[in-house]
Amino acid sequence: MRLLLTLTTAHALLHSVKLGGPSPAAWFQDTLGIGTDGDAVCFDDGFRLRFDAAAEPTPCKLGCLGVGVELPTAEALAKAGGDAERRELTASSLPDEDAEKTETLWDVAALDDPQSRRVWAGFAASKDAPAPAQPAAKVVLKVKDLPAAIEFYTTGLGMTLLRQRALVPDEAALAAYVGFSDDDAGPESGASGAARLELRYVYGSEKVEPDAEINVVSDPASCAIRAGITGGTVVSQGDVCLLTDPDGYAVRVAADASLL
Repeated sequence: MRLLLTLTTAHALLHSVKLGGPSPAAWFQDTLGIGTDGDAVCFDDGFRLRFDAAAEPTPCKLGCLGVGVELPTAEALAKAGGDAERRELTASSLPDEDAEKTETLWDVAALDDPQSRRVWAGFAASKDAPAPAQPAAKVVLKVKDLPAAIEFYTTGLGMTLLRQRALVPDEAALAAYVGFSDDDAGPESGASGAARLELRYVYGSEKVEPDAEINVVSDPASCAIRAGITGGTVVSQGDVCLLTDPDGYAVRVAADASLL
């Protein structure tokens, strides 16, 4: 049974995700044209990828599987390099989707940053598909229980479930896309131009090694209550609330972005 709880914070947003290892900010700037602020990779919607050089590099196998960047033009994708593959994103049977609404073309190239972290660069190739004005980010997290992860990030943190789809035949996996947006017009994952998380369940592989920290601007007290009853754990509370999601990924919540 789904809990009917809502967040009252109007300015909630996905602030940043922190990964382990040296910062590849210069690579993101040179390859994908994304701005930087010191060691952080900065997207125009305010979202940042941050890095902890003292931590072990993110392994991209059992935790954060990589980073996706939605590019605004085909030229930007070509400049990124790699062999772009055209995918026809037809309607997913899991769950059942309207074929006319969701069918589109998606050009995607799989790249590796300097720490061998997978980075997917994609561009919506269909003429009628929306494209962001500037590059937009998603971070892909492996989860062992997709419905539980969806419940935590939506009911617990107040994000919107943008889309669910099977990744077969490209991947033996199911994915759910969540973010602080009501725009579901993007070709792959909804919310074209907005930062989001992809929660991915991989068939036959239920082990997760949480290696990412998700930072959210919202009401920490409300999130602590809701997270605690949607499978998360409250580690500490205060101006910054530290949580863990059902898979053990760290989540920090603060009403003031400067505290994150």
